[in-house]
Amino acid sequence: MAQRRQRRRFGSISKQRGRGPFFLIRFEWKGKQFQRRVGSEREEAEKRLVAIEALLKTGYTPHDALSRVFGEFHGPTASLKDVADRFLKYRKNRKRASTLAGDESRLEVLKRAPWASMP
Repeated sequence: MAQRRQRRRFGSISKQRGRGPFFLIRFEWKGKQFQRRVGSEREEAEKRLVAIEALLKTGYTPHDALSRVFGEFHGPTASLKDVADRFLKYRKNRKRASTLAGDESRLEVLKRAPWASMP
């Protein structure tokens, strides 16, 4: 007999199609809805949703919890120097080489600015 999944108390996980299959986690906290793409494994999505719930219950804000679970920079914790390399890595397979080269040279100039290390 097939085992039925129990309905979860916090959030939901759904399989989405797009640029390949991936799982999407959704949850609501204090009237606001949040969602993130996770990856191709359901177990990974379940682990991350459980971790987010635990952080929220200990007092983290939703953005701080998502930042901690997914390794994202946001708001007051991010500086240009912190996110520039991640941005270029993200764009590497999405843009032509000439566009990427222009982005790299512009970001190198901006990263040398005195305000680039400020959150």
